[in-house]
Amino acid sequence: MIIKSSVFLSELKQYISKRFFLIYGPNLGKVEYCSKNIVKALKEKEEKYGVVNVSQEEFLKENFSGLIKKYDCHDIFGKKNILVFSSIEIRSIKELIESLDNYKFNYLYIILKFENLKKKSEIRDFFEKNNDCICVPCYEETSWEKKKTIKEFFKNENLEISSAQVEQLSEKLTNEKFEILSELEKKIIFLKHKKKTIEELLNKFEKTVFHDETEFIYELVSGKKQKINDYLFNSGQFQNNEIKIINFLSDHFAKLLIVKGKVQEGTSLEEAIRSLKPPIFFKYIDRFKMQVGLWKENEINEVLKQLYICQSNFFEGLKSARYKFLFLILKILNKKSKSTVY
Repeated sequence: MIIKSSVFLSELKQYISKRFFLIYGPNLGKVEYCSKNIVKALKEKEEKYGVVNVSQEEFLKENFSGLIKKYDCHDIFGKKNILVFSSIEIRSIKELIESLDNYKFNYLYIILKFENLKKKSEIRDFFEKNNDCICVPCYEETSWEKKKTIKEFFKNENLEISSAQVEQLSEKLTNEKFEILSELEKKIIFLKHKKKTIEELLNKFEKTVFHDETEFIYELVSGKKQKINDYLFNSGQFQNNEIKIINFLSDHFAKLLIVKGKVQEGTSLEEAIRSLKPPIFFKYIDRFKMQVGLWKENEINEVLKQLYICQSNFFEGLKSARYKFLFLILKILNKKSKSTVY
């Protein structure tokens, strides 16, 4: 059966009566959070449970049914096992499904974690339709989930934060759980060690932080300068993530090039954009359309070439790497061209 992550976490005690859990999705922080909470709930229910993280190497050496027979028993300390599989390459989905469907389990619990599974995936289909299995997709954090995380984080640090401040901070954070927790840890250090107020924190955040890299990319490629300068020159968010930003930019310009090529072949702009995998998030579609018209094919190819050179400079450890990349960023930001209407 398929369960929303928020429902699953709030009613976890009810769902751990099942033995098989499939947790997947692009929000890896939430995938990990759900997995840890399953383990925690099982140990609270009965202390005699240990976790066995199955490596890809072990999984390839033994078939799935062999691993089940090996671990579906008490260990030398009398503990039962929770098998955790993380993004394993499954050679035979059929064998996995048959094992879950037919084997008579005694003690074993199984958690399968994946980053992404296609809609037509056999394992997804099996878990979604089988009432003895739990399937939990993990997508972006909702506004409510982000606020809850912020409140709990500040409470655990014995710091007070008002509802209005929670709202403000929530709006500035990304929608991926790992990144939210990482950013909150930095903010706590800022508050405690630099003895700053939350208002000072929020003011600093406003000037230097984008919600995520995607927002930064769209502002940059659209030539929006309002927050870019502070971000480039004052924010560690940029200065410590150049390779990551190069990858994001390369992917973005490649998508622009693909869409322009399809439009030139006679495909409508809307259809060409819909064909992209992964898709463009709906709130960015209008800006993406504008960028398709703004950037010429030869300009995109030149940017992709320069991004490759910048990446090579960083990998080679050249002292000039950051300055050359910064120069390219400013060239992209200051690009002036008439838009083509499709």
